Amino acid sequence: MAFNHLLSDEFDKYQNIYKEYLGIYLVQKNSNKMCNFNNECAMFFKNCITKIIEEGINNNELIDEANNLINGLLAVEKGFLLIKWTQSVDVKEYLTQFINTLFDLIEVKQNEKNI
Repeated sequence: MAFNHLLSDEFDKYQNIYKEYLGIYLVQKNSNKMCNFNNECAMFFKNCITKIIEEGINNNELIDEANNLINGLLAVEKGFLLIKWTQSVDVKEYLTQFINTLFDLIEVKQNEKNI
């Protein structure tokens, strides 16, 4: 899943780089280069999540309304990052529980497939 990077030990190595990037972005947010780079990164993650959701819908594994969650999932990802950084909380359990519950809710149930 697109959130796996938040759960990986390897991500911990890159946290300081990402924090510095955010700091620079916030200071220079009116910079066209920073805005363009930020938009490219956001589109990359949005495309990843969109592909996963659309694949699940096309395979009749997820309900059609799952597409409505894409922007919210991107916001949730950033929220979990902030919690991890500002509260020194290991969010792996929370994030895993959230994603599993979400997919349980948007999953096509067996009786829905037969209707």
